[in-house]
Amino acid sequence: MAKKTLPKKMDINTSNMDSFGWKTDEPAGFQSLKSALIAYFGTYYSTLSCHPILPLVALKKWRKFEVEEYKTLYFTAITHFQHFFEFILKDKLRGINPILETKFDQKGFKNVYQALKGRSSSLDSAEMVSIEFSDALARLLEIRKIDPDNATIKEINFLLDKADILKTLTTLRNRIWHKGLFFLRYHELDLFVGQHILPLIKEIMALPDYANQRWKYKCLACEKDPIDEIIRVCKLKRPSFQKIALLKELGRASYCNPLVVYPKIKDDYKEKNIQDLLHRPIVPNSTWAPYVNRDKIDECNARVEGICKSNYCYDVYECPVCGLKTMIKNEPIDWVESVDEDDREERICIKIPKHLHCETCSFHIEGNVKDLSLIGIKDKKFWEEHEL
Repeated sequence: MAKKTLPKKMDINTSNMDSFGWKTDEPAGFQSLKSALIAYFGTYYSTLSCHPILPLVALKKWRKFEVEEYKTLYFTAITHFQHFFEFILKDKLRGINPILETKFDQKGFKNVYQALKGRSSSLDSAEMVSIEFSDALARLLEIRKIDPDNATIKEINFLLDKADILKTLTTLRNRIWHKGLFFLRYHELDLFVGQHILPLIKEIMALPDYANQRWKYKCLACEKDPIDEIIRVCKLKRPSFQKIALLKELGRASYCNPLVVYPKIKDDYKEKNIQDLLHRPIVPNSTWAPYVNRDKIDECNARVEGICKSNYCYDVYECPVCGLKTMIKNEPIDWVESVDEDDREERICIKIPKHLHCETCSFHIEGNVKDLSLIGIKDKKFWEEHEL
């Protein structure tokens, strides 16, 4: 009998951990930002887990929003948004002086700040005990009182002016992190993020220190920017939660777009739209070579061709996210009994629109988003049943 080989045991501990993975210089705050945005954008998709799917126009009438997938995404979005802002506040304190990010007695803070002013300091990060979010915010606000002309303070005045929003976010984080879980309802989360969080993120990520960080979704074929558009809709007197839902799905799918690969030269990429990338001839070893996943294009086109051959009733559209003609309108067929003008019974074949789904980037919309003009579909009867 052959001797059995036992599976290798993973013996990982604090002393050998590095041998099981790799290190990067990427700040964790920007990974948190990406995680928060992906989770928030996914909250529309979470409504599709309900049967029947939720009517977005009536969500304000819901006292609770007991959708498990939504609750999971809400938890991720709130905790990671809060961590991102905590990182920014501490980073700005470090920029003024690294000691200001460490724990020390708050009494006499003004004297400590004045003593550190103009002096450079370096600390051993292994020995440093960092302060929490609320302390970091309080210290920056105190520095603004003591030294309003400080260059760092002047740079982030827009953020400090919104200290109440940052405190609210921290309260939401604490209430979701600790016992007695508290969740904002679906439409309230849209308003809080769209009116307060996203505008601050835009201003922060436009600062020189962060302008080259990789945190945002890839460019969309429809040339819409989901963050800009959500902010715009949320400024309206009566924001459309259906339109916000559509924009969130554009954002979610753009993070899943497998076609456009980030280039090595970031600045070169900023000026190009997705159609430039998809249709430009590839020259071996050129700077364009890393941009487009040609194998994935061929794979997705072949998959859609196969679906359409076996299901003749499918309509196919160009996807507003990835730009490929791989967005399928799924319309199951049913038969209904009817009577013609001569009172003869007949069976009529009808098509029942179910959803739009892109086989490339996963963009997915169902009938609780009625107006699709934002993605170039202007048929007002798009979701209505019709004869084959």
